[in-house]
Parts: sequence; structure tokens; C-alpha cells
Amino acid sequence: MKRGDEKTHEIDLIIGQRVRALRKLKGLSQNDFSKLIGVTFQQLQKYELATNRISCSRLVMIAEALGVSAADFYENVIPQPGKNLYSDEEIQLLAKLRKLPKPVSKSIFKLIEEL
Repeated sequence: MKRGDEKTHEIDLIIGQRVRALRKLKGLSQNDFSKLIGVTFQQLQKYELATNRISCSRLVMIAEALGVSAADFYENVIPQPGKNLYSDEEIQLLAKLRKLPKPVSKSIFKLIEEL
């Protein structure tokens, strides 16, 4: 695929969305996370919006900082234009759920399963 290929750009968008979603799940601001991975706030914004591509080495650093595997960013990558991996509401819900005590979050999970 050539650099400007539309399909390639969709994959870059998906990777950026996953970085953003995982960063938010960890409760990290763009400013805090950019410092953690050694880039500027503006550069992180460009990664998350797929304005700039993320190099392999930088993706490994991002994955380590988020506690995931770099391969996780590519799992089930099927470009679907205009579709985000997670909605803002889903991200907020998961972030709040993770902050709850384990027994409470397990009870909520069981309740959701029953629905």
C-alpha cells in the first residue's frame, strides 16, 4: 500500500482511537500521558487523530505505558470509516467502573449479565 492509501489511513485512525480509549481508561490526560511517553502534548493529539502515524518503536512505548501489548492495537483491525472503537460514554463508564471497589464492580457486572 502506498502512503496515501485510504485503507492505510483508516488503520491509522483505528490505532489512534485505541490509544485514546486506553489512555482515557487509565485516567490519564493527554498532557500527563504525553510526558510519560516522551512526546509533546501536540504530538500525542496528532497520534490520536491519525494526523501523524505512530512508528513501531513509539507504539511499543505507548503499549508499555498503557500496560498492553503492541499487538493489541492491531487485533481485529478491520477499517470501518466513521466508526469509533468506543463511544465517549463507553469510555467514561469503563473508567468509572474500574475506580469502584472490586466487589462492587463484580456485582454490577453480574447485574449487567442478567439483563
